[in-house]
Amino acid sequence: MKKIIPFLSLLYILILSGCASTYVPPRVNLNTLETFYVQTSPEDEHQVDQAISEQLKLMGFESSYGPADATPAEIDAIVNYQDQWAWDVKEYLLELKIQVYRASDGVMIGNGRVYRTSLQRRTVSKVAREVLEDMFYEEEEEQSY
Repeated sequence: MKKIIPFLSLLYILILSGCASTYVPPRVNLNTLETFYVQTSPEDEHQVDQAISEQLKLMGFESSYGPADATPAEIDAIVNYQDQWAWDVKEYLLELKIQVYRASDGVMIGNGRVYRTSLQRRTVSKVAREVLEDMFYEEEEEQSY
């Protein structure tokens, strides 16, 4: 019995934990960008594009969203995303992947991913904010030492 309690505690922690990862190449500081365009995914049925764009605005950037063929010429970065939804009593966002590309040459300059189980449901806006904050503030933290 004494061995099963630590195992169950570990299992409980693993079930409740989510997973987030980001990558920004060395010497790339996403905070130097000012204007973003979130390209709407054709499969988007949950207004994820709008949520990402709104979170970028709340972080102090200029952002708009829409179809890829309407991408404005005067932007610093293009944002793409993939969302995966699951069902557990009601639909929830299971995984969100976001990629940031330099608009001038199309080179990916950052990407992030969040994976949340049904026990850790978040709104689309909160998940988008989590990915974006990790991508945009990671560089500042790394430069501090």
